[in-house]
Amino acid sequence: MFRFMSEKTGEAMKTLSEVTGRRSLSRLQIRVASDRRNLLERAAMLTGRSLTQFVLDSAEQAAVRAIEAQHILRLTQRDSDFLVTALLDPSVPGERLRAAATRYQDTMG
Repeated sequence: MFRFMSEKTGEAMKTLSEVTGRRSLSRLQIRVASDRRNLLERAAMLTGRSLTQFVLDSAEQAAVRAIEAQHILRLTQRDSDFLVTALLDPSVPGERLRAAATRYQDTMG
């Protein structure tokens, strides 16, 4: 299942049904040309699902891909900016980092 992540904490955000303990259903209606409906019905039949389940599964997968693609683009740009800044203006290692590097060298040789 796809989960939205909080930009502030990085933790998975709760869904409304998780917060309220209730699961609500809503109706989604679409109009479609008969040739497209026939195509969807054939695909649903071939995969052993109802037309409703096939359309819902396909739409959900497309939604997740669209959200993930947008999320990745935003993170990539932010990470790219962070990397360029770090390369052009590196900070001086602090005491804790120097101590960790010393421990690593002592351990790994």
